[in-house]
Formats: sequence, structure tokens, C-alpha cells
Amino acid sequence: MMKKSSLTISMIALLGAVWTGASWYTGKIIEEKMPALTDNINYKISSYLPRQDIKFTYQDYHRGIFSTKVRYVLQLNQDKTAEKIIFIETIDHGPFPISQIKKGYLLPVMASVHSTLENTPVLEKIFTANQGESPLSADSRVSYFGNHTSVIHFSPINYEYQDTRLTFSGA
Repeated sequence: MMKKSSLTISMIALLGAVWTGASWYTGKIIEEKMPALTDNINYKISSYLPRQDIKFTYQDYHRGIFSTKVRYVLQLNQDKTAEKIIFIETIDHGPFPISQIKKGYLLPVMASVHSTLENTPVLEKIFTANQGESPLSADSRVSYFGNHTSVIHFSPINYEYQDTRLTFSGA
């Protein structure tokens, strides 16, 4: 009887170590792909909007074993007073991201990403209309093959200013 429990404990420890190592390695792969991702996005922005001075970057990249926190910055002009739209993202590393396991999704994926907007001066009125909360959030799953699925949530907004009124029930 003692041998079976020792074997069970050993198997659980081994699986835990493999999951931890695979998650760490997946985070490393994601980190290595970050410069190419931003270069690709900037190329597409310049292709679609050639006369606009818009740049996409990332900053405050903090990779952990099971997840990464990062801020993506969409800078609307390149001068010192640049207007910025900032996306705050939590990337849960695969092969079995904790956020997906909590939802009952047990198939392996490279990452599960939760995104929200940061309250910046360019978005201040939208945040005010939404009681200080991000007006949108997104949850995405990214496969090891590069395919992804996303669900974007738009918060309800009820905003009034002078003679203007905006009411949106969310989506």
C-alpha cells in the first residue's frame, strides 16, 4: 500500500514539474516573438495609414513562470506630448493556462490573454462615462500554430454632457 501512494505522489510531482517547465518555456517563446509581433503591427499600420505618425510598442514586460504582464502602447504621434492608447495585458502561458483551466477549457494552447484599456488622457472622457472602468476588455486564446480566437466585451455606457447624451447597452 505504501508503494502505491509513493508512486502516486511521485507522478503528481513529476507532472507538476513538467507543467511548470513547459509553461516557463512557452513564456520564453512568447517573449522572443514580441519584437517580431510589434514590427509586423507597425508595418501593417504604415501600410494602411501611410501619412499617419502612429507607432505600436510594448513596455513594462514582466515574465513569470505561469504568466506575463505587459503594456502595449499605441502612440498616436511621435512628439513629446504624444497621445497614447495603452492596453494592459495578462498573458497566461500554455500549454494549460490557469485561466483556461478555471473555465473548464482543457485543450493545450500557447497562451490565454486578458486585455483591458488603461485610463490615459486621450481616453479620459470614455473612462469617466464608464465610472472609471475600462470600456472594453478582450479574452483571447492563441494556439501553438498561431491561430487565435477572441471575445471582446464592450461595457454599457451612459454619458451626458451639456446637450449631448450617449447611451450604449454594451456588447
